[in-house]
Amino acid sequence: MRNLLAALLVLVLPVRIAAALEPRAQVERMFAADRTKAGLAAASAAYADLRKAAPADPRVDYACALALVRQQRVPQAHGYLDRYLAAVPADVQAWQMKIFLHLQAREIDAALAGCRTIADQLPKMPTNDPQWQEAANFLGVVVGYLEQAYVETSGKGDARTEQKNQLLAALPPQWLERFDAGRLQVSGRLAELQAAQAAKVDLVLAEREQKKEMVETTIDQRKSEIAFNDEQLQSNAETVRDSQRQLTVIQGQLNSLLADRNVLATQLTVAQARFMEMQQRMNDAATNTGGGPARISVGDMAVLNNLGIALAGLSKQMYDVDRRILTLRGQAGQLMAKARLSGQVVAESQQAIAEAETRTQSLEKQAQRLEQAKQPAAPRMTAQMRSLATYLPSPLEREQGRVLEWFD
Repeated sequence: MRNLLAALLVLVLPVRIAAALEPRAQVERMFAADRTKAGLAAASAAYADLRKAAPADPRVDYACALALVRQQRVPQAHGYLDRYLAAVPADVQAWQMKIFLHLQAREIDAALAGCRTIADQLPKMPTNDPQWQEAANFLGVVVGYLEQAYVETSGKGDARTEQKNQLLAALPPQWLERFDAGRLQVSGRLAELQAAQAAKVDLVLAEREQKKEMVETTIDQRKSEIAFNDEQLQSNAETVRDSQRQLTVIQGQLNSLLADRNVLATQLTVAQARFMEMQQRMNDAATNTGGGPARISVGDMAVLNNLGIALAGLSKQMYDVDRRILTLRGQAGQLMAKARLSGQVVAESQQAIAEAETRTQSLEKQAQRLEQAKQPAAPRMTAQMRSLATYLPSPLEREQGRVLEWFD
């Protein structure tokens, strides 16, 4: 009888209010009011006008409750909500609003009590009613959230478990499918978030492994550079050493040839002096004859002839020695140029090796840090996973729309 009277009030009173003060506009004023002094005054005035036009209409209390929720004055809103639900206990959507507010405030006992009120009404409701189907689903989401996502900090875990068990026992069998669907909704959403979290961990590990492989590849390249430059260094260092050995030999040969040349030069000088002396004697002999035939002994002629032959031989030896000296000096110049070039390559190789070794050491330290890097933290419940809004969106906008329709 009480529910019937409430339903008649919902049907009859809109006509009376509509005739009085354009109630939808007053409700919109309440919903639009903010928490400023002017906003609160406007909301209070709108509520007063609505209440004056329909003193007994419980829906005005519900509209006021939603306005207070919008202003984040939830404790005050509960008073109006309770008054409305006392008058219209079958409004399951309003019950959902109340339960949601209790869950937001972590008032779990009150939320479960509200859920039990809905569960107690389910046996009398048709299973094809969309509002009650949604209500059964809502109960499943609430229980699923409390079981899987909510973190109990009050120390009432056992008592809460008992409350949930009583709620489950009160559910009629025909509504269990809808209830379980809500529960699975929470499980599915939580699984999505956990999979996303695991994917992030896998991505971190994959990026770390990829970076490690790149570092190791670069280390191998640097070591190949070191090996190549070391081979260059050893080869050119051997070339420098070989050139120095050859230069030592050539220097010895040059010293020997220069000594021989000095001897030859002395011999040549002596031979030239003797030859000039003999020629002068022959010239003097010719002059003493008064222009007649020169009286030159056979012995002098032989000496002069031998001196000529000796001068020719010494000149040829001097020429050969000078030619060998020039050849050796040319070879020495080539060897010194080769040694300089190889020495430059050795210096460049040494510098390249030193730079590559420095880079390799840095890369090896980086690879060691990557190897010793801490593993990503094990999957845990994040703030998003624990948040009520993740599984159960606020019904405030929906309820405001429903209330505005009441007062059209």
